[in-house]
Amino acid sequence: MKIFASLSQFIETPYYKGKLGRWVANANFLDALLDYSDFDEYHFYFNNIDYYQYFINYIESRPYYHKVEGKIRGFYKSQLIENLKKYDYFVFHQTGWYLENPNLIYLRNTKIKKKFVITGITHSLNDFSSIIGMIKYITSLPSDIDSIIATTSTAKKVLNNLEKEVKTFLSNDYNNIKINISVIPLGYEYMWDKKTSLFLNKEEARAHLGINKDSFILLYLGRLSIETKTDLFNFLFN
Repeated sequence: MKIFASLSQFIETPYYKGKLGRWVANANFLDALLDYSDFDEYHFYFNNIDYYQYFINYIESRPYYHKVEGKIRGFYKSQLIENLKKYDYFVFHQTGWYLENPNLIYLRNTKIKKKFVITGITHSLNDFSSIIGMIKYITSLPSDIDSIIATTSTAKKVLNNLEKEVKTFLSNDYNNIKINISVIPLGYEYMWDKKTSLFLNKEEARAHLGINKDSFILLYLGRLSIETKTDLFNFLFN
């Protein structure tokens, strides 16, 4: 039996909906996973029943639900060790690369001693916790089947620099530890008319969004953050 598993919730509480790109990216990944993959079961681990119920409500509202009905199983995170012994998992994939993965790698290598893939995707790479995360990741001794998923080639360069810096700090004991970093870009949807399934041109897109054909539009691709990134407040409002 081929089982996908995750310690991540993927669908965050409504407070974050529409406020974080991470919410969209994680939800889109989950939709694609359940709609197109061929796993026999999907095991998701939650902190409490409320998170699980919110997750299930989301899945049941999706058009692909009939494909995965009966295949999705929810567990408390306290059941993880017991289930690692019970099930032969194919892969654990998390919505981050350094929060749960180092502990899971260590647990697999030292206590469970079963072979399964552990992956996690990058989101922000600009804070101090990324350095601490790389220390934890390297010292957990990942295997050659584990991988960090970078969403851009630039993210991979950042991770490579972090790896080099941390290995220099840790001494020669960890120089032979190979860190696999794979680049898988985030997908995006073209704007298209769901009634005709035709892609919209620029004029049609403006009409679809209710934007005047003569309006000047400023597009910003990225993330506005209190801590980092582009500060557009003065530019827009002064």
